[in-house]
Amino acid sequence: QIAHLPLEARNQWLNHQIDRLQQESTGSSERSSSLSLTRHIQRLSGFGASEIGVLVGERRGEYSPFTTAREICAAKLLRALPPPPTGPMQRGLELEPHARRLFLHQTGARALADLRQAVVTHRSRRYPWLLATPDDLITLNGKTLVVDYKSPADPLTTVSLEHACQLHQAALVAEDQGLRIDGLVLVALNLR
Repeated sequence: QIAHLPLEARNQWLNHQIDRLQQESTGSSERSSSLSLTRHIQRLSGFGASEIGVLVGERRGEYSPFTTAREICAAKLLRALPPPPTGPMQRGLELEPHARRLFLHQTGARALADLRQAVVTHRSRRYPWLLATPDDLITLNGKTLVVDYKSPADPLTTVSLEHACQLHQAALVAEDQGLRIDGLVLVALNLR
């Protein structure tokens, strides 16, 4: 859809993202994103795993406290600049490496960085809008698993629709890439 978007909107979005990434790289921003500029651009042309749960939830009449389908679509059409990460998102970005390290150490799982990267760069021919940047692909007890790390303020008691959709979409992209996925894992770092 990029060719159909006003040049002014494209330039404004790109300048905003470049400024944000420069602030993050110099440490002048309190908040950061784990995605590169290239990945932000790629995500404009589809729906990422972290977005799909909101779309599915709204279709079911459920409310998301984080964003709306309208806001997601406005961002894809460059009608709204990406907001900075919220407090909970920033906490997740900062604690995810610790959750990952602890999980891998405690379980003996082995990260599959090359397979994860293959999923990140994969575009489905049948569903080109289907995108995923899984936190991890691992092997544990001979099984290949998609992992998502969370660090919620309160301990999780259930798996939310958004988290379930996120994991399932990452698995769908991996399977479309030709990988066999044996399971999905939500790792919630509990600091309490």
